[in-house]
This record gives sequence, structure tokens and C-alpha cells, in this order.
Amino acid sequence: MKAFSLLILLTIPLFSQIPAFPGAEGFGAHANGGRGGDVYVVTNLNQDGAGSLKYGVDNAPSSGRTIVFAVSGYINIRNGRLRVVRNNITIAGQTAPGDGIGLYDGTMRITGDNCIVRNLRLRHGKGGAGGDCLNVDSSAHDSIIDHVSMQFSTDENISFFNSSLDNFTMQRSLSAWGLESHNAGGLWDLEDGSCIDSLWAHHHTRNPKARPYGLLEWVNNVTFDWGIGFIMGDSQTPAPWKANVIGSYFLSPPSYTDNYALEKATVDRHGNPNFSLHLDDCLHDADGDNVINGTDKGYAIVRGSEFSPGDPSGANRYLKSATPFPGASGNIAVSVTDPKTAFKKVISDAGAVRLSANYNGPLRDEVDTILFNNVVNQVHSRISRESDLPVANNGFGTLTSTAPPIDTDLDGMPDYWERALGFSTITQNHNTVFGSTAGTFFPA
Repeated sequence: MKAFSLLILLTIPLFSQIPAFPGAEGFGAHANGGRGGDVYVVTNLNQDGAGSLKYGVDNAPSSGRTIVFAVSGYINIRNGRLRVVRNNITIAGQTAPGDGIGLYDGTMRITGDNCIVRNLRLRHGKGGAGGDCLNVDSSAHDSIIDHVSMQFSTDENISFFNSSLDNFTMQRSLSAWGLESHNAGGLWDLEDGSCIDSLWAHHHTRNPKARPYGLLEWVNNVTFDWGIGFIMGDSQTPAPWKANVIGSYFLSPPSYTDNYALEKATVDRHGNPNFSLHLDDCLHDADGDNVINGTDKGYAIVRGSEFSPGDPSGANRYLKSATPFPGASGNIAVSVTDPKTAFKKVISDAGAVRLSANYNGPLRDEVDTILFNNVVNQVHSRISRESDLPVANNGFGTLTSTAPPIDTDLDGMPDYWERALGFSTITQNHNTVFGSTAGTFFPA
């Protein structure tokens, strides 16, 4: 699996823009990551120094770098936050053998453009520095995270802080278990962004707090066990914030039900609405009967009502759009399924999953296994620290490493895969250009 994922990531079809990887969607789908650059192999779990993840990120060439892993386990980033400053970086966590890779006790921060992050666990922890699991700086554009598990923040799990940030996608990922007392999912202050096929669970608030100056595409997501749900701006700032919320499932556990999944829209200081919403084909399950049986209640799941000029009350007023706002069709349009299918997809595939071909471990680690069991069985859960969870390693869980496949030329493609393709196992050829005819791939 390691070989297949990386090969597809680095091949270059004979047309202009291609997706970051097969299945990439939304505003960040054309991030090129390390395509065309070199390959760096992480060989240890040290905070810094040769062979470490941080060393590979900090010393990447301008042409780009794809980072693969020959080891699994947790990397402590507390004393030196992992900051991806350089452009054109791919961190391919799916290449790790065994249980995969996790970062803990700190914040990962993306500053560079065209970054791709896949199959990582970002678990801040009560003792960490920085508060968040993942930050994306305002200087960054064209970035995508895929199959990333973000948990145990002391502020928000995933946040942006400036509207100039543009073209971001979070897909098949999760934000869960922000730590009490703040316990927040994310602050999304950006230009254009997409959140697709992802899980947001066990947060008191900010699921997310959305302030998209362009558009936020919120498609086929599952939100579970919230205190305050999807926040629509919550500010008197004059702004053109808008969102498409489509095909998503909102689920409350017994005794913790909530009739509203979206809320806190308001008018600006001039008396005008600053948040516009298109809502369609969403299921809301707040009957607390412990059965997955949500119904489509339309805009009734949004606190407040449509804005009318001259309305003196103002609070919880927003603009409705009968049709979806133009999304990422100029990039790669988001494919939309019905919310029941979306629920199944999220349960079966979201978050960091184990992809090592020579490892027989379960799909998910201990932490994510509990999380998804909670969603399926509708179990309320709020925690003050990661050690409140009944798992190993003080609540982080254990990520066991196994021997990686042999990769003689260190180009990210194991020898057995290169032999199958007729490639050399002693000459790096990860930047080979491929064409495609009738489904058959061949070197161009």
C-alpha cells in the first residue's frame, strides 16, 4: 500500500493541473505538494537531527520534497513546534510501517504554500505547547489534509486566523475531544475552504466557528455530541461570510440532545446580516433514542430566522440562499452523496488509518477506535485530559512500528513495487512522467 500511494502521488500526467492525489477534492485539491522534488526518509522519532521529521521539513529544497517514513510511533514536538515554512511539501504518513505516525505535545503549523498532509495523528495533549493541534497561517495557500486525526487540543484542534488564507481542504479527517474546559473544534477564518467526509465530535463549541470571506463548503460531514454547533460568524463585523452546508449528518447522544445544529448568526454593526447560508439535504438526529434515524428538518435546525430589512431584533438573523453558492468547480468540484451514505463513509474511512501492507493490525488505533464506537453507539464523552481515556500511553495510545519494505534507491517506492513496474531498484525514478491510455499507464 505504501508503494501504490506514493507512486500515484509523484507521477505527472500529461495535462496541466492534476489533483494532489487520487480522490482529492475541494478548494485545496490542486496542491502539488512535493511533486517534482526529492524524497526524504524519516528513520527515527527524534525531535530534531538527521533522520527526523523536523529535519526533513526544515531542510527541504525549493523544488519540493515528499517525506516518507521507515518508522512508526509518536514524535514529541513540544520544545520545537513542527512548522512547515517551506513551500511544496508532502508529508505522506500513509507510508509508515505498522501503526503509523503521531505527533504530540505541540502544534503543527503550516506556513508554506502547496502542502499536503496525509494519515497523521495530531494529538496536542494537556501538557503540550501552543494550544492547537494544527494551525494554517494566512500566508499559506493551496493546502490539503487527508485522513488526519486531530485531538486533545487545549484551544482549538484546527484553526486559521486570517481571511487571506485561501484554497484549503480538510477531507476524510476528524476533529474530536478538545480538552475541557475550552474544548473547541476549530476557528475557520479564511477565504475559500472545503470540509468533506469528516467527523467533528465531542466538542463543547466551534464545530467549527466559521468566518469564510469567500466560501466554506461543508459537505457530507458528521457532527456528533456538540454543545454549541456550527457557528455562523458570531460577530458584528461587516462581512460577506457564506457557506454551503450540504448532505451532512448531525447527531446528538441520549440526554445531550440539541434542536439546533447551526447558530449564532447576527447582524453587523450597521444592522445588516453578515452570514449567508445554503442548507440542503441534511439529517438531524436529536431524539435521543439511541437509533441512527435522523430526519431532514430543513432550516429548522438553524437557530434564528431569515433576515428581513427593518427587523429590530437582529440577533440570530442570516440570509438564505435557495441555490448553492459557486464552489470549487474551478478546481475539483466536491462530489456529494446523501447524508446516510456520508455517515457510513465517515464511520468506515475518516481519520488516520493504517495502510501498511505487511501489518495485520486493526484499521484504527486505540484512540480512534473508541471515538468511532462512541459515534455508532451514541455515547456522550467530554474529557479534561487525554489520560481520561481508557487506553495505553497515558491516553495517547501505542503506535507500534514494524520493519519497512526494502527501498534500495530511497525514492519512496519499495523494491518489490519497482520490480513489478519494470523500474530500476537502484536509480531514483519517483519523478517519472506517466501518460494514460485506456487505463494503461506507461512512462512518457
